[in-house]
Amino acid sequence: MTSGATILLALTVVSWMLLVAVLQSVVGQHASGDAAMGQAITWIYVCILVVLTWIFLSAVLMVAGSHDILPAWTGVLAVFLIPASGAATFGAIYLLDTTPARWPYTLPMVIPGLIAAYVLALYQPSWPANGGRMGD
Repeated sequence: MTSGATILLALTVVSWMLLVAVLQSVVGQHASGDAAMGQAITWIYVCILVVLTWIFLSAVLMVAGSHDILPAWTGVLAVFLIPASGAATFGAIYLLDTTPARWPYTLPMVIPGLIAAYVLALYQPSWPANGGRMGD
C-alpha cells in the first residue's frame, strides 16, 4: 500500500469514527431553549463529517484506481454509488433527527467501514508474504 493510500485510508477511518461518535451523542436527544442551539451546531458538525468522510472515501478509491488495483467495473459503479451512499447517509441523518426510528443509524456506521475494508482488501495481495518482517 502506498503512503498516499495509507494516509487517505487513515483520514477516512478517523473522520468515520468521529462521525459515529458525534452522531451517537445527538441521536435521540431533543433539547429546548439554549441547548437546542448547541444541538443544531452538533448536527452541522455531523454533516461536515459526512462530507469529509465521503470525500476521503472517494479519494481512496481514486488512488486505488490510479494504481490499477481497482477493477474497471468497480470504478464505474463507484462513480454512481459513492455519491448515492452519501445522499442516503444525509437522508438517514434527517430521519434520525425527525423520527424516533434508530435503524437509519446503521448507514453512517456501516457504509464507510465496508468501503474502507474493500480498499484494504484490494491492497492485500501487495502485502509481503512473510507478514512484513525483514530478513525472513
